[in-house]
Amino acid sequence: MSRQQLAKLCRSFQAGREHVENRNMEASGRPSSSRTNSNTARVEEIFQRDRRVTVRKIASKLDLSYGNIQHIVTDELRYSKVCARWVPRALSVEHKATRMMCSLTFLQRYHSDG
Repeated sequence: MSRQQLAKLCRSFQAGREHVENRNMEASGRPSSSRTNSNTARVEEIFQRDRRVTVRKIASKLDLSYGNIQHIVTDELRYSKVCARWVPRALSVEHKATRMMCSLTFLQRYHSDG
């Protein structure tokens, strides 16, 4: 808390304020209206079409801030950038099954062919 805010709070208590809670809780701070499920779905749809798209291009296309798109991509959708391409951080159930089948195939080839 800054010195000015602390002084303002002290003055308000000296003037008769009795409660610590903020009366304007809904109005304080910047609203996070751009981090919605619909925007997350729109970003996911863009990724499905083109994995090489940049965060800046998505932000300009959806008219959202760079920081919000970055948060949606990295924290909500859990993608990371590898060699100029967005890839999921964790494997999906389908990817795990495919990986398991490939591993079993390679293991059978190794035992049969040597």
